[in-house]
This record gives sequence, structure tokens and C-alpha cells, in this order.
Amino acid sequence: MASAKIVLKKDKANTNGEVPLYIRIIQNRQTKFTSLGIYVIPGENWNEKESKVTSKYPNSTRVNNLIATKLSEA
Repeated sequence: MASAKIVLKKDKANTNGEVPLYIRIIQNRQTKFTSLGIYVIPGENWNEKESKVTSKYPNSTRVNNLIATKLSEA
């Protein structure tokens, strides 16, 4: 059985301080990271507890639906 979680790659921050969102998939003790192509500012636009973007982020509803869809596919 595989487990999936949304994670921030803080080591890949760009010059604006934004970090990319990745899906971390663990199956049979093997880890795979898949990029979502979304960049957020960690404290301002990202809710760590809920793994969702905040309402301050542009198109937050659409982005949260995309995150939920990709997570369910994984």
C-alpha cells in the first residue's frame, strides 16, 4: 500500500522566496517526488496543517481542488 503527502521543497526556493509543491509517494519503502508546478510562499500562502493554500493565494479554490485531485490520483 502506498502513502501520499503534499510537501514543500524548501531547498528549491526561487528568488522571490516561493517554494514548489510536490507530492511525495512512498511505496515499498521507495520514495518518489512529483512536482505539481505550483509555487507558494511558505508562511503566507500555505497552511501546513491542512496541506492547502490559503485564501490569499490567487485562485485558491481552483488550486486546492487541483491538489486534492492529484493527491487522490497518487
